[in-house]
Amino acid sequence: MKKITIWFTALLLLISLIPVSAHAAQSVRVVVDGSKISFPDAQPFLDKQNRVQVPVRFVSEALGAKVGWAPASKTVTVELNGKKLVLVIGNRQFTLDGVKKTMDTAALMKNGRTFVPLKFVSAGLGVGVNWDQSVSTAYISTDGKTPVISSAPAKGTPKTSNGFTYYTDTGSMLLVSSSEENPPKNKAVLVILVDFEIKGADYAMQMKEAEAIMRQKIEPATVDAMLAYVAPKKTVEYNLPFKTFEDSKYEIFVSSKAYNQLSFTIYRK
Repeated sequence: MKKITIWFTALLLLISLIPVSAHAAQSVRVVVDGSKISFPDAQPFLDKQNRVQVPVRFVSEALGAKVGWAPASKTVTVELNGKKLVLVIGNRQFTLDGVKKTMDTAALMKNGRTFVPLKFVSAGLGVGVNWDQSVSTAYISTDGKTPVISSAPAKGTPKTSNGFTYYTDTGSMLLVSSSEENPPKNKAVLVILVDFEIKGADYAMQMKEAEAIMRQKIEPATVDAMLAYVAPKKTVEYNLPFKTFEDSKYEIFVSSKAYNQLSFTIYRK
């Protein structure tokens, strides 16, 4: 387990230089070969240099590398795909295949956990990485290829309502409607509809756009819970019972009966 923990010290170290916007309200997620990595008790965050810092233990479990750890010097050694990375906690200098290099941040310890900046994976360890700022997610591909992040073309003019920004028409066919500013509590501030039956509708992209909208204002843990709940809904035939989710400011009704749209109806508490 210690090997895995330290190895991702490097993996995440490697992605660190991916540009990231400092949106404190958005959680930072990591997806490896299409599977989201779980962080049960230590969450990724943005450091003072605006770099993604991730706990090495949980992310490294998805990758498999030969790892060494020297507690006295706080040195991590990672070997993957014929590459060898050596870094020291708190030190911006690291060594890649015997060559000294410098990054603009450093691996660190926080609450007894080792965190590393996510950057040099693709260039250093031969792991492909891409960053999607719209949903604060780092995508990692162990085959070395840079993960492709699709982006449906947005049409029209962006509209902002009750703090949420969205497009009135998108290439994915996502449907979004809003009420007046600051509506009464019995009236939704925003309704997001994901459609299966419209010709040309891109379900996967609609879900990505819906997630990006909700993460603007709704607390990360609540959005994660909603996404986990609706994940089985991949076909129009699937019946998703009504369920309510909430955070400190919003209550969200989620449902999708068979052959109906998937709806997220957002109310302010």
